[in-house]
This record gives sequence, C-alpha cells and structure tokens, in this order.
Amino acid sequence: MSERIPALVRRPARRRPRGMALIAVLWVLAAFGVLVASLGYTVRQQARLVSGERDAVVAQALADGAIQLALQQLQLSQQLPEQLLRSSIDFAGHSIAVTVQPLSGLIDLNAAPPPLLSQLLRVAGGLPPGAADELAQRLVEWRGGRPGGGEPWRFEAVEDLLLVPGVDYPLYQRLRLLVSADARGGDTVAPLAALPDVLAVLADGDAGRAAQIAAARDSGQPGIDLSTLDPRLAGGGSADRFRIQAEVPLDTGKIATFVRTVLMRQGVAGIPWRTLHAERGIIAP
Repeated sequence: MSERIPALVRRPARRRPRGMALIAVLWVLAAFGVLVASLGYTVRQQARLVSGERDAVVAQALADGAIQLALQQLQLSQQLPEQLLRSSIDFAGHSIAVTVQPLSGLIDLNAAPPPLLSQLLRVAGGLPPGAADELAQRLVEWRGGRPGGGEPWRFEAVEDLLLVPGVDYPLYQRLRLLVSADARGGDTVAPLAALPDVLAVLADGDAGRAAQIAAARDSGQPGIDLSTLDPRLAGGGSADRFRIQAEVPLDTGKIATFVRTVLMRQGVAGIPWRTLHAERGIIAP
C-alpha cells in the first residue's frame, strides 16, 4: 500500500504594505526638497557676500579718491585751516561728503587737564559729577605713570582708554569720537574746529547752544559769539594734524565712513603728508 503524499499547501505571498512604501518615498522627496532649499539658500548667501565685498571695495576706492583730493587741496592752500570744513567732492561720478577737522577741535587725551576731562566724562560720558572727577584724575595719573621708572606712559591710541580702570566699553563708545591721542596740541579745544558733541562739552552740556555755534560755523557766519563757552576749556591755535572723513552712500541705505588722520608734513618718499591712523565704519540710516 503506497503512502499518499499530501499536496503542498499554497500560501498566499506576503505583500509589502503599500502605505509604508509611500511614506518612505515621501520622506525621500522631503529630504531632497530640504537639500535643494539649503543649497539655494547657501548660493544666495554667497552671492550676497560677494556683492557686499564688491560694494565695500568700491566704497573704499571712492573714499580714498575723495580723501586724496582733499589732501591735495590742503597741501596747495596757502594756510592750513583752523576750523572744521565740510564739503562735497566729486570723484568718479560720485559726490562724496568730506569733513576736514583739525585735531585741535578734539580733546587731547595726553594734554587735557582734569577739569576738561571731568566735563567730558560728565557731559558726554553720562557720569555723575563725583565719579567724573575721580575718573578724570585717574586718567591723568595713568598717562603720567612710570612703570619700572621708565618714560611716562601716554595714550598711543584712543583704544588705550580701555586700559584705564573704570572705563568700560559702553563709556569708551560714548567718548571715542570726541578725543584724540594724535593731537599733540594744547590743553584746550579750538571751538571752531570742534564737532557739536565736543562743543556741548565746552558749553557744559548745553546741546542747543552747541548746535547754534556749529550751524553758524558751517554756514560761514563771521564773528560767532563764543562767550558762552567755558573760557578755561575753549582755546585756539592752528594745527598741522587733521582728521579727514569721507562718507560713501551704499545701496542698502547705509553710509560707509572712512577716516584718515594725517600729519601735514613731508613724509616718506617726498609725500607732503603722513598718515597716522585710519579706520572705517558704517552709519545706519
């Protein structure tokens, strides 16, 4: 008797769930979309960066050209100016605003007496009178210090203010455009060479009076009344050191500023001036 071989039972094939496959495809498409978007963002950022660098180079060239023309005008003038001058210089088809300021219109960190420094710290720095007097004395002591019995210290740059105990960065920011370490001048400030914020220091905080003096000066008005300024702090005197600032408008609406501090004496290779310091910045609208 033969054995009966049982028939093979056919089992239905296992099917992959279609839903899981669809989800996997969607995840792949989503990841690809994120990758494409990321690449597009990177390309746009790189394009903006290149465009910004190009604009900065063009602005630098325009400012340098305008400053060079201003320096040539100074060199050719019969007498160096003793007051702040504002003008518009045409260069390469652009009109560049240029300010020429004798350093006698800034507060000399290496020569200013305690009363002038104290008034600067109080009016421009926002310190109370007692704290302003104390810090002014500390500035005087710092610049006269003799570490190791050597030569007295002096402010080599405006940034050296941050080395003095009690001067933090916010205070430095409020003072840096009103002072100079390159002036080599006297212990007073020439009012007609001063910016409005420095004039406000000389006027004991009277910003309105400072603005009136600046406006009269800029309009060429003769015989400006300076009697309301503190006579102990306001003086005169010519200067051969100048701060020249060029302002170049940018497509973003901001203004790029380029500043060069120069000594109007013959320098290297016969050039009739010598650059002491240079800086640049951005003014927001």
